[in-house]
Amino acid sequence: MATTIDSPVLTPDNAPAGSKGVQITQRALAKIRAAMAKENVSPEEGGLRLGVSGGGCSGFQYVFCLDDTRGEDDLVIARDGAQVLIDSVSLGFLKGAEID
Repeated sequence: MATTIDSPVLTPDNAPAGSKGVQITQRALAKIRAAMAKENVSPEEGGLRLGVSGGGCSGFQYVFCLDDTRGEDDLVIARDGAQVLIDSVSLGFLKGAEID
């Protein structure tokens, strides 16, 4: 089951074990809301997916895309009609990141 945090900032107080904070600025939340509306992504089911994937010789690559479904292991950061989805594997690589 997905874990939902109703805040644009994951801090040690509200973050799941193992995460050290992913911050999402108000400006980013506004852009995420606009993109979700434009692409008809339901804020109840989907959002902006952040992830990290293996990239061969260059190392890891960040993944940013709109996704209309949540995964069972997703962390969901929800605020004011915007949602950010982070899978449990990527969460460890995104510690301390700020999305702006």
